[in-house]
Parts: sequence; C-alpha cells; structure tokens
Amino acid sequence: MSHDLRKLGPASRPIADIQDTFPDYLKWEQSTLLDAPSSMELWAAGKFIGRECSTVNINFLKCKMEKGEHPGVCINQGDLVRVCTKNVVSELKKSCGREYSRYAECLDKHTFRIQDCTTCEQYLVDCWNNRGTKSD
Repeated sequence: MSHDLRKLGPASRPIADIQDTFPDYLKWEQSTLLDAPSSMELWAAGKFIGRECSTVNINFLKCKMEKGEHPGVCINQGDLVRVCTKNVVSELKKSCGREYSRYAECLDKHTFRIQDCTTCEQYLVDCWNNRGTKSD
C-alpha cells in the first residue's frame, strides 16, 4: 500500500491547501516534508543527532524557556535544529548508508528495542567514528 505524503487529513486535502490556513511561521515547503526522515531513521540517528546538534538544541530550549511557548517566537533556532538534524541524517546516509539502513531496519524489526540491535548499532558507531579515515 502506497501513501501519498502530499495529502493530509481526513479529507485528503493537498498540503498546499492546508498550509494556506496556517500563519507564516508554521508554513513549510512541500519538499521539506517529503524529504523528512522517517521515525525509524530518526530513532536510528538519535544518538548522533543528540551529539552533533546539542548546541543548537540547547539554544532552542533556552529560547523557549526565556521567550515563551508561542510556536513562532523561536523560529530561527528551530530552523537551525531542523537543518542540523537533516545534515546529520544526510551524512549518515552518505558515509554509512549500509550500516545506518541495517540498524534502522533492525530497530523496525524489533519494535525499536535497542538492546536487540546492539551489534548493528556498534557497526554504525564504528563507521561514523571512522568516516573521515576511509580510503576511497
């Protein structure tokens, strides 16, 4: 069964129609949504995102604590978090694609139980740590 990610909601209205009703700070580009990593990919990349994006995440959280919960108040910091996350996932796919896919697939197969995928995870960590030292 194939899902059309360009449609959303019970009425299956196209994203472009739905987002026209949102304030500017909540609008997104359709390509951003279609290129977004899956939950399985994000789960597999979580430790790497946490380490590589810690500064932008902390800055975003500080902004929210200082300026309030309104969604648009920290939009610039939120964009930095999104870009950092996307960059980490892209780097994982580029430099460690096979190990990243195997770990994500293992997590999916074992209902996200990390303890069942430690071998795959270690291969991914090793690949990530050695990505600058690989010979072409």
